[in-house]
Amino acid sequence: MCRVINVLSHKGGCGKSETVLNLAYGLHAKGKRVLVIDCDPQSNVTSILTAESSLTTGDSNQLLENYRARTETGFMAALAALGEYVQSHRDSRDIHDVMEGNCSSEEAICRTKYENVDIIPSGIELSMTDYQLKNRSLDPYRALRSGIQQVKDAYDYVIIDNQPFKNALTFNTIASCTEENDLIIIPTKINRGGLEGTYETIMTTMEWLKTDRLPLDIKILATMVNRN
Repeated sequence: MCRVINVLSHKGGCGKSETVLNLAYGLHAKGKRVLVIDCDPQSNVTSILTAESSLTTGDSNQLLENYRARTETGFMAALAALGEYVQSHRDSRDIHDVMEGNCSSEEAICRTKYENVDIIPSGIELSMTDYQLKNRSLDPYRALRSGIQQVKDAYDYVIIDNQPFKNALTFNTIASCTEENDLIIIPTKINRGGLEGTYETIMTTMEWLKTDRLPLDIKILATMVNRN
């Protein structure tokens, strides 16, 4: 049975993405089939797992050619050239498209540099998904769950990365933990901000589930701890 692991915290900089990456790599090393879902518009996990490279000479030349082909000059020409480059290098499908119903989960899955580790990537449009989900008339908080159900039989684990904000995306990731063996991991620094974030994250989870008897595991992972 596929296990969903949701790495969640309302505190930024506590190691969510690093936890996702290390879990995915460790499970891959044990021969498990892993699907990572990047629900953070910053796309750090996407960049690392898809081996996104820095700007090449070819990329620079393409930007320059785009600029020279413009009829306007100055800033607006540079902006238009940059826009063309960005559009041409975006993933064709990502988690935003899945949650908006623009494609199936299978269509959005990308292979990574690690065998048995796939990813549904994130993109900048994910920053608008919260607003668009709230304006849906039917079930705005179960779009991700529906997407996971489409592909979970092909994997042993689904691992979800999160942004640090409380919104419709957060509720979607919590609502994706529906089985008894699913898990929410809350990375935390052992300082005031980290503990406040942990408290708020647990309260959000309980608020969504409307109960203090949670039907899933919640584990707190202390990160960035001194050896002494």
